[in-house]
Amino acid sequence: MTGRCHRGDDDMPLKVVFFNVGQDDCTLITFYKPGAPKAEAAVLLDCGSKPGGEVAPRAPSGSATGTTKDRLVAHLRERIDDHLQDLVNPGVLVYLMISHPDEVHFNLLEDVLCDPGTKKLRYTLTNVWYALGPGDYKERHKTFIKNLLTNPAALKSSGGHEVVTAPELKPTQGHPEPVFPETPDTPNLYLLNGGAATHHRFADVDKVDGDWKPVTAPAAQLPGRTRSGCRSPL
Repeated sequence: MTGRCHRGDDDMPLKVVFFNVGQDDCTLITFYKPGAPKAEAAVLLDCGSKPGGEVAPRAPSGSATGTTKDRLVAHLRERIDDHLQDLVNPGVLVYLMISHPDEVHFNLLEDVLCDPGTKKLRYTLTNVWYALGPGDYKERHKTFIKNLLTNPAALKSSGGHEVVTAPELKPTQGHPEPVFPETPDTPNLYLLNGGAATHHRFADVDKVDGDWKPVTAPAAQLPGRTRSGCRSPL
């Protein structure tokens, strides 16, 4: 599912892609300057699903074969790659955000972000923000999250893709914290006590029919939220 913010007849420069992973979450947000054909920045918020609860994509990519999980991963890799290659700086995730250490929010990240052969990054991650401590992330005999949060140099690829800034543990937010520098006419992402919200002038997010979509609300009224019923510091 893809959403684009609208207000009247004007496009707001923000695209939100909700990937159906079964249970739970994978959301890609891209930010545009007004009128620009390519996005300036991309943010990936969680990427995981309950083991055994994955769903096959309705319109699978050409490389999607094998088990339901294999087809889902192939679809995610292809679609996310399409978006990240269409940036002003292709192949760069400005932020990877992991909302909390429930595996259904992070257990597909290695499959999507790393080369399946080398297990090294396919993209450059400028910033990684996460909640709670690295030891709270249980990976079922894998080491990707441990390396990502405590030894990101181990994930650097021969092509130079790496984690640029040391991963940062983000505490519970008492007030909305902007992810990007605040400017009058560009979209932003705010960290809230119960979730993350996108905002462009008067845009907030709300839950409708099981998905999140932009709705109008005064910026001063941005509340704490709960994403998909999960309370988390991000």
